[in-house]
Amino acid sequence: MKKNIKIMFPATTDTVITMYTDKDYFLNKYKNLGAQNIALLDESFEEGKFSINIKRCLPADVPVPSFAKKFFSGTMTIVQRDTWDASSKTGRLDIEFKGVPVEASCDMKLVDEGDGSALLMGWNINVKVPLIGGKLEKVLMEDMSKKVELDHLESAKLLNAYM
Repeated sequence: MKKNIKIMFPATTDTVITMYTDKDYFLNKYKNLGAQNIALLDESFEEGKFSINIKRCLPADVPVPSFAKKFFSGTMTIVQRDTWDASSKTGRLDIEFKGVPVEASCDMKLVDEGDGSALLMGWNINVKVPLIGGKLEKVLMEDMSKKVELDHLESAKLLNAYM
């Protein structure tokens, strides 16, 4: 299932890309959003190309139907890789949900808009469970949209340190 999301920042793309290419931004964001057992697996920033891979645990609070509860109970371990090209201001994130048959990815582009900037996100969620995968994708996309908004609110707070 695919979905496009646009979020706005009160800063230029140059400022936002500086934040998005700083490992401390990611570590602080995840801590502030309540993640546990946050581990920086790897990080690099060479020739304008940034990559960060972080593992973290989150409560499995996805509102899935009862038939899917076995996949989403207790806590979830997530491994997320974010990559950014600082010059083109394009990026991608890939999320691996440990022990859950779900793939999530997002292509991203920062564009200047008005006095600030916009992050254009193209999400793709794929649930690899026969018969019920499509239903779960819809539920997960709704949940992901809510989590993107929470992530954005925290990112907007952290952005102040880069302005």
